[in-house]
Amino acid sequence: MKNTNKEILEVLDDDLKELREEISDKKDEIKDKEEEVDDIEEYEMSDEDVDSFIDDCYDEVEIMGSKYPMSEVLRAVNEGQYEDIRSEETTSYISEKRDEFEDELNDLTEELEELEENYKEEFED
Repeated sequence: MKNTNKEILEVLDDDLKELREEISDKKDEIKDKEEEVDDIEEYEMSDEDVDSFIDDCYDEVEIMGSKYPMSEVLRAVNEGQYEDIRSEETTSYISEKRDEFEDELNDLTEELEELEENYKEEFED
């Protein structure tokens, strides 16, 4: 009988360790996601990203028989508007990423709460 009780205790101990590890891992995931949310606020589109965005939206411009990418023309003719596009697209990207990260963070938090509840049910009652 003692071996059976000992075996049960070992299994419970293993379960407890595993659950604690899962909780710890989930907390680490949440911390990493929170850092991603903070980091995204500092994002700024590169010139290459802005150029790609503009050039994907507009055809090349023909000037005196030569064709030029719209981004190049816009930057040369109206740099203010080029920078406005950078600002608007950066803001849009940040907003989308923030929403995405916050959804992921909410999911992780719910998973953590579920793990903690399982822990309480299994080992504190």
